[in-house]
Amino acid sequence: MLVNHCPSCQFETLPGAKYCDHCGFALFKVVSELPAMDYVESPTGFACQQCGHRNLETARYCEICGLEIKNMSTVSVSAKKLPYFFLPQYDCRLEFPLNKNNFLLGRIDEEGGIIPDIDLTPYEAQNLGIGRKHAVILLQGEDIYIKDLNSVNGTVVNQVRIPAEKPYRLGHDAEIRLGKLVLIFRNYE
Repeated sequence: MLVNHCPSCQFETLPGAKYCDHCGFALFKVVSELPAMDYVESPTGFACQQCGHRNLETARYCEICGLEIKNMSTVSVSAKKLPYFFLPQYDCRLEFPLNKNNFLLGRIDEEGGIIPDIDLTPYEAQNLGIGRKHAVILLQGEDIYIKDLNSVNGTVVNQVRIPAEKPYRLGHDAEIRLGKLVLIFRNYE
């Protein structure tokens, strides 16, 4: 089911693409005579708002679902250079979820149906005053914001308590305190 060139526009396609990222042609309707090839290099462009697939920077249409990409407002970064949080108390990294523009920081509560995208439960979250829905990270273009979700113990960025429900822009190496847990924001290292 794979093709190497779009039959509609002759643009080169990636193995496994269901739609041409140049003209949007439905490639899955075409049976290829060429053997399937492994895709080695990770795309470095925009994540599709519909299906979350990270497309090439030059793509005009998502190669998986066919959505037009021209108005995407997601972070465009290399898959190898994603932002993350560093936890100095545990000497570990917490990677940002792939293909999400907004994600929840907090602690899990399966009975209440709360499953944060970054679960801080393993880092003594309850003892350190982290709420189930403590804060949200917002990715807007190249800017990354944190918004406290009216948590009981608040969110502090670089020793300044940020107001609840108001996005606060994060800079590289910003120190974030959720309750008593310290996270260091690392941007594209």
